[in-house]
Amino acid sequence: MIGHGLTTSTGPTEPKTQKAEQPGPGPVFTKKENATLAQRIEILDWHHKNKQSQVKTAAHFDKIYPNLKLKQPIILEWIKKEQMWRERWAANQAIGREGQVKRAKQTKHPAVTKMLKLWVAKAMQDHVRLTGEVI
Repeated sequence: MIGHGLTTSTGPTEPKTQKAEQPGPGPVFTKKENATLAQRIEILDWHHKNKQSQVKTAAHFDKIYPNLKLKQPIILEWIKKEQMWRERWAANQAIGREGQVKRAKQTKHPAVTKMLKLWVAKAMQDHVRLTGEVI
């Protein structure tokens, strides 16, 4: 039946062997995180105390907090805004939330936000029930 497009094997066939691949440790992917306010203050304090360059500060803390992916420009930005970070740190310590804040809340109209906070505080003090209609 060789002439009809069928092929035959003339010798014994060897079973195909596959390499047994051992699953090794795969690459470790970590998600970049934002620094908490406590971490920023810790890093700024260390930077000033040790009088290291911004590059060395970033390298030092990149080993401690690898998910922050610290580089010199981030340290520079924090130093530029250090007064703001320290004010927020002090405010958060006063209310017992020093380590929890990651992002600074920003608003387009800070005067309106300030007045709204005052109004809500007064309403709560007067035991006014704040509902969607009232607001």
